[in-house]
Amino acid sequence: MSILDGCPGGCPSGCPAVQDGSVHPDRLSCLEGAGEQYERALAIGEAALGPDHPDVAIRRNNLGSVLQDLGDLEGARVQLERALAIDEAALGPDHPSVAISCHYLGYLLRELGDLAGARAQYERALAISEAALGPDHPHVAAIRGDLGRVLQALQNAPPEGPASDL
Repeated sequence: MSILDGCPGGCPSGCPAVQDGSVHPDRLSCLEGAGEQYERALAIGEAALGPDHPDVAIRRNNLGSVLQDLGDLEGARVQLERALAIDEAALGPDHPSVAISCHYLGYLLRELGDLAGARAQYERALAISEAALGPDHPHVAAIRGDLGRVLQALQNAPPEGPASDL
């Protein structure tokens, strides 16, 4: 079975299932099929490599991403947080794979409305990526764009706590 089975048109350039924050009914099978494949890949990876292997973290990030697209934000959070923990333990806190996991988690936290948490993850991803790849790398630019959106949203968010007299 292929990830693209059941997807209208085969989704040759990826599954455009998520539009305007909702899953298009005709494209739902793409995401569900992807989720099934990622779950199977995760099970195989854990059995063959052990639950704490960096390749398992990649599979958890992939599964977390599709769960997020399906709207299972808490399920996605479990997968992405576990992927980050695996990467940190296996590779160290400053490895580029840790930056990738932080970036995924930041994106989810932004969607959950945890802008401060998203900011922290994006800032960490940015610091690691700049050190590893240099300040002008395309991945660094992508993280900067996501961090910029969070900072903009934080600027537009109502202040927390009692209003100040400033």
